[in-house]
Amino acid sequence: MKMEQNHSKSSTTSIPAESLVALGSALARATDFAEVVAAVRTALKAVAQPTWCGVMVMVDGTPPLIDLPDECATSVDTLLPLCEEATVRTMTAMLPKRHALRSYDITVVLRLVWQGNHCGYIVLGPPAERATYTTAQRATLAMIAQQCAVTLMAQQCHNTTQQFQQQLTQAVDHATRQLRASNRRLRELDAAKDEFVSMASHQLRTPLTSVKGYISMVLEGDAGEINATQRTFLTEAFTSSERMVQLIGNFLNVSRIRTGNFTIDFHPGDVAALVAESIESIQLIAERHHLRVDYRSRGVIPPLLIDENKLRQVIVNYIDNAIYYSPGADVITVQLYPKDGWVVCTVQDHGIGVPQSEQRKIFTKFFRAHNAQLQRPDGTGIGLFLAKKIVLGHHGELIFHSREGQGSTFGFRLPIDRLAPHRST
Repeated sequence: MKMEQNHSKSSTTSIPAESLVALGSALARATDFAEVVAAVRTALKAVAQPTWCGVMVMVDGTPPLIDLPDECATSVDTLLPLCEEATVRTMTAMLPKRHALRSYDITVVLRLVWQGNHCGYIVLGPPAERATYTTAQRATLAMIAQQCAVTLMAQQCHNTTQQFQQQLTQAVDHATRQLRASNRRLRELDAAKDEFVSMASHQLRTPLTSVKGYISMVLEGDAGEINATQRTFLTEAFTSSERMVQLIGNFLNVSRIRTGNFTIDFHPGDVAALVAESIESIQLIAERHHLRVDYRSRGVIPPLLIDENKLRQVIVNYIDNAIYYSPGADVITVQLYPKDGWVVCTVQDHGIGVPQSEQRKIFTKFFRAHNAQLQRPDGTGIGLFLAKKIVLGHHGELIFHSREGQGSTFGFRLPIDRLAPHRST
């Protein structure tokens, strides 16, 4: 008889443990509110055998999720505050007979809370086979409520995360579409701008070349003698027209780079003579700015395969920038020398320099440092961009050092072996 009582007690004790394990497995598989409620109902019936049970879940910003008998479901607005009042001091409220919830046949209210987060209630009717729930059943009910709360909170977090992810994905997709549309529009505008620049440059180059040619003829006396004042005026006009021709050439080269038609025409050339000629061509501009160009050539500069016209653009651009961005200075130093298998050419000034924060963009198309814009508002921002393309097209390397307020050094290195006339580039 004693053994039968022990066996019965052991079997009764194992029911809550088995039910809690089964509940844990079911809740782990649950993906929505209905599946959570079904798992909780099964556990409650196995542990406490209530005549009925229901669940009410509150999710921020949405109507409550309800699983109640019809007679209770229509009174949720009344039930929720009563459940809140009943569980204000305890997570498991055993209701006295005169409590208002008793009129809805509710005898137990379990508060669903996890780590301070309240998400709802489980309500139970009276037990089917006894007058009240035992102490062991109440403890098991509390554990069921805790497992239910953990699962519901996890689902709520998961749903919130999914909603946020969906909203973020939609926002990113929308922003991406806008960005693509903006980029497409910018590419169209850039193409239209390049097309206009190319067309305008072609249209301007021919008449401007004629103007430059006729001025040159007058200066050389082909139209008769001219006096000193006339020569001064005509020299200014010739210099300006020459600069305009160079500017148009720059724009045409930018257009050729975009269309893939920019080429380097290699021919044997004398770099030392090219540098000297470039300095001579810009000497008048330097003198008007009260600057002296100090040319220092040392060592033997071998002949190289170069594109003289394009390399002249680089040298003239470097010296031109040094002139215009060196207010108050008196000398610009141009050096040419061989070193470690390279021909090195540098142009050093003592001008405004380039701010450290803007140096990495200095060779970008149309970029101009803010202090350069103030010093020379009419600049184009394409000279250094083209210089980079030309130097790299010669298999060379750029030289650039600058300190704001102290001056800059621009230059290039050309590989002697790679550009030797007996070798193919």
